[in-house]
Amino acid sequence: MKKSKLAFVSFLLITLLATSTSLLAQGNCLDFDGNDDYAVSISIGSISDKTLSAWVKLDDINQDGSGLITIQTGNSGTGSDNFDSITYNETASGFGWGFGSHAWQRTSWSGIKETSTEEWVHISATYSDYSFKMYRNGELILTNTYYQAYDFPADAKVFIGVRCWSGYGFLNGQIDEVRVWDHVRTQSQIQDNMNNSLIGNESGLIAYYKLDEVSGQIAEDNTINSFDLTLGSTSGNDTNDPIWITSDAPLPVTLSSFTASFSEGSSLLSWTTQSESNNLGWNIYRSEIADPEDAFQVNSMLIPGAGTSTQPTEYIFNDVYEVTANTEYWYWLESASFSGETEFYGPVELTITIEENQLPEFPLNTVLHGNYPNPFNPSTTISFDIRENDSGELSIFNIKGQLIEKQKFKAGSYRINWDGSKYSSGFYFYNLKTDIYYRTGKMISMK
Repeated sequence: MKKSKLAFVSFLLITLLATSTSLLAQGNCLDFDGNDDYAVSISIGSISDKTLSAWVKLDDINQDGSGLITIQTGNSGTGSDNFDSITYNETASGFGWGFGSHAWQRTSWSGIKETSTEEWVHISATYSDYSFKMYRNGELILTNTYYQAYDFPADAKVFIGVRCWSGYGFLNGQIDEVRVWDHVRTQSQIQDNMNNSLIGNESGLIAYYKLDEVSGQIAEDNTINSFDLTLGSTSGNDTNDPIWITSDAPLPVTLSSFTASFSEGSSLLSWTTQSESNNLGWNIYRSEIADPEDAFQVNSMLIPGAGTSTQPTEYIFNDVYEVTANTEYWYWLESASFSGETEFYGPVELTITIEENQLPEFPLNTVLHGNYPNPFNPSTTISFDIRENDSGELSIFNIKGQLIEKQKFKAGSYRINWDGSKYSSGFYFYNLKTDIYYRTGKMISMK
C-alpha cells in the first residue's frame, strides 16, 4: 500500500524531566564525623503534617542516638524547643522516630539494626494526627501513636546530622538526597520516588537538598523556597562542618529531556542525561497507542550508554520504521544497567500530518528490530523490515540450535506474533537472513 510522503510535518513535542531507578547516582553527599558536625537551614515556616526522608550510610553501626534529619524550633536547648527527629540507636534497636521538647521526649525504635557500614539505606518518616510511620527502603518498619502533638511555629529549622540542638546525637556517616514534605506521603509514593531525583517543584515539597555541591558552606535547597543549609555553626569554616565527598548512593540516572520529531521520512529521537552511572545502554519502543504493552522495539542493537559519567550526554536515534500519514506515534526509552536492571521513561508523542507527494512503499533498510515483550508468556512480537528488491527468511531455533519454525517474507515491514505456548520454557533464538543481511536475536519464554 502506498503511503503519503510528509513534505510538511507538524508534531507534538513532549519534553520529559524524568529519572530511572536501580542505577547508581552521581554527585556528592555530606559526610559527618560523629563528634560535632551538622548542617542547619534558615527558618522554614510553620509545619505540622510532614514526611522526612534521606539516603544514609552509617560509618559506625554501633552509634547511639544519632540524628539524621531533625525539624526543630529555636536553638537554645531549653524546654521551649520542640523537635521531630529521625535517629539511629544501636542499643535501642535501630532506626527510630523521636519528637517532643526538651521538657519531655518520646521515641520509638524499629528494631531494625544495620549490619554493614557498606550499605546505603533509604529512611522515610511520616507524621500526622498523633501518629507516625517509618519506612526502610520503602518497607514499613515502625508505626506508633502518641497522646501529644503540636505544630511547629514559623521559626522551625531543618537540622541534618544531629538529633537536636542541645548538643548530642551527632551522626557518624553519610547523608544524601534529603527531602521535607508538608504532608504524609503514602508508601507507594515513597517507593516510587525514593530512587528518583526530583525536579523541585513537586506539590508539597518544602525543602529538597540534593547535596551535590563540591565545596563551600552552603547546601542549596532545590525548591523555589530557598531554605538553604549552612554547614556548621558559622558561615565560615569551623569544626562543626561536615565535608563534601563523592556519593555512591543508589540514586538514578537523570534524564533531563526526551523528544521526538520527523525528518526525511523517519522519526528522530533525541534525549539527554545529566549524569549516568553503571548505565549499559538504551532500547527504544514504539506504539500507535499510549500503551507500552502494545509497543515494539525499534532498535536492532542496544544503544551504548555513557557507563558512569557526571557530564551531560546527548543521544540521537533515527527510527527508520515506516510511518502512516495522520497517525500518532508513542515512544518509550528503556535504560539497562550492567547489573541487568532496567527502567522505562516516557512516553513522548509524535503526531504527523501530510501534505503531498509519496513515501517509498518499502523500508529503506533491512533491519531486525527485536521482540517485545522479552521475557514473554506465552507470545511475543518480532519486528523487522526487508528493503525493496530483497526477500528474507525468519527462523526460530531452540536452545540446542534446532530449527523449529521458518517463514519466507518479501520486501516490507512486519510485526510477527510468535506463540510459544506449545514449546517449553527457556531460551530461543530468532534469525533474519537475506542475501546481504544476517542477524540473530535472543528471547526468553517464561511460564
